[in-house]
Amino acid sequence: MVGIHPVAEALRAGRPLDRILIAKGLAGPRVQEIIDLSRQRSIPVRFEARPAIDRLAGSAAHQGVVALGAAKQYAELDGIAGHARMLVVLDGLEDPHNLGAVIRTAHAAGADAIVVPERRAAGLTDTVAKAAAGVVLFDWKRRATSRKQAER
Repeated sequence: MVGIHPVAEALRAGRPLDRILIAKGLAGPRVQEIIDLSRQRSIPVRFEARPAIDRLAGSAAHQGVVALGAAKQYAELDGIAGHARMLVVLDGLEDPHNLGAVIRTAHAAGADAIVVPERRAAGLTDTVAKAAAGVVLFDWKRRATSRKQAER
């Protein structure tokens, strides 16, 4: 997971992380918050040279912060419809930036769950997490095999 906001949200959400890597010389209140949250949760923080973080992140678009940990899993769809006050059902949303924006907006609007189809849809990638400003890490996404399944 890469980026200041996704990593901070992962820490706030209590996601299992193995360690946090921060570019040497990076400073500021948001970076300090990541360091403080990591220490509270006993997650090791290492300061690395930018080229090492670039290699690990796969690109230079990481804002100097990378978190290593377990991949995010989808929750099951069964049972959510009966409890959800607001359910957002997506169909054919393939662009990860757009999916991240929809997740961020749905969360801000108070949605209890987002249903993402298994086929012809973007998955929960680092790009989605970054576009969603880390909101994707909260446990309220569901995956459906089809829109008909989601409508049941």
